[in-house]
Amino acid sequence: MWADVALGWLASQRKWAKENSQKQIEGFTDFLCFLWAPVQFTVALCPHPALWALAPVFILAGAFRLARFNVEGLMGGRYLGLPVTYNGYLFPLAALASHFLVPRATPFLFGGLFLLLALLMATSTLRIPEA
Repeated sequence: MWADVALGWLASQRKWAKENSQKQIEGFTDFLCFLWAPVQFTVALCPHPALWALAPVFILAGAFRLARFNVEGLMGGRYLGLPVTYNGYLFPLAALASHFLVPRATPFLFGGLFLLLALLMATSTLRIPEA
């Protein structure tokens, strides 16, 4: 999350707001911070084979979401699908919640989260207003 903040600050200092290179760098940073890092965090916290099977679905849905945003941008001041940055909040909250569950339920929590978020990121019917 801090890499995304630092990139935003650097972009504002260098006036990169409309440049295509900044959009590509931001997409790559979002991929690392909000897709790849949550998967690594989850698999390190709960190394279950089912999570290894569901992680590619989550990553591909997030990559699709980022690619769609690069092409379409905001639609009427709204994001189509769940922005990947929400993963930076939801996975730490799920990790906190997992401490209150029996250990056998943790893979179900994270597996369900992978599938739910993949669906929400890939859908075009969910429209989130820009903050």
